Amino acid sequence: MAHQVTLKHVNYTYGEKTTVAHQALRDVSLTVEQGDFVTIIGTTGSGKSTLIKLLNGLQFAQSGTVEVLGVTLRPKVKAAALKQLRSQVGLVFQSPEQQLFADNVLQDVQFGPLNFGASSTEAEQQARASLDQVGIPVELLDRSPFELSGGQMRRVAIAGVLASQPRVLVLDEPTVGLDGRGRRSILEMLRRLNQEQHITIIMITHEMDIVARYAQRVVVMKHGRIEQDTTPRQFFQTTQNQFVLPGAVRVGRALQANGVDLDQLPLTRRELVESIVHRLAKGGTA
Repeated sequence: MAHQVTLKHVNYTYGEKTTVAHQALRDVSLTVEQGDFVTIIGTTGSGKSTLIKLLNGLQFAQSGTVEVLGVTLRPKVKAAALKQLRSQVGLVFQSPEQQLFADNVLQDVQFGPLNFGASSTEAEQQARASLDQVGIPVELLDRSPFELSGGQMRRVAIAGVLASQPRVLVLDEPTVGLDGRGRRSILEMLRRLNQEQHITIIMITHEMDIVARYAQRVVVMKHGRIEQDTTPRQFFQTTQNQFVLPGAVRVGRALQANGVDLDQLPLTRRELVESIVHRLAKGGTA
């Protein structure tokens, strides 16, 4: 697998050389490979949002190196290279209304491809394809994006990024404010993009069940540093009381603590049931 994202010893300070300086990133090193599904977690102020802004040149590291899709991101990077990179690294903010602006849904989603050099015909084709991909029905394409539900707005925002056919999708809390159905729909869509199209997903989240159910890797940030970079199963096996654990993980750990030998820590309800059934089939007690 090729490294799509490489950060080496990155530091970033807001208000550098002022009396209110705040170091948001401290000696951060990270690699993300093609097709990874990475979740980034940590408390407010841990550096998560600053980190993702470095990935398409919204901000630049003050020391250390950031390389994304072969482009070294620094203040003097050529405008053409930065524009090309931004077409390949899509960033979806937490609030979709931050990205929606056009009179109707189709115009909004066409903007990205047009901005990155597609013809009007190509842009419309790419926009329609991405809207279909995220499940927005044709009858909504002429409607103002601000008349849509929260879940639909989130989908349109994601479609606007997908229309430029990115290789990396970076999302900041994409399920915040959605009901259960909208939340599941967005997450399953992201899983399909990752598994079927091998789009790399880098997602900030505070929801531990998302980490358990969807992620291949979990990056834990604290005070601007990467404290852990591991698999969800290893993370949930060892983490202490800093995070609210998913129900299946809590039950699995309780069983382990009471001497029940599970083959592995369950991350989901299905895995929990399968672990217990397998344990009983071996003649043990659960």
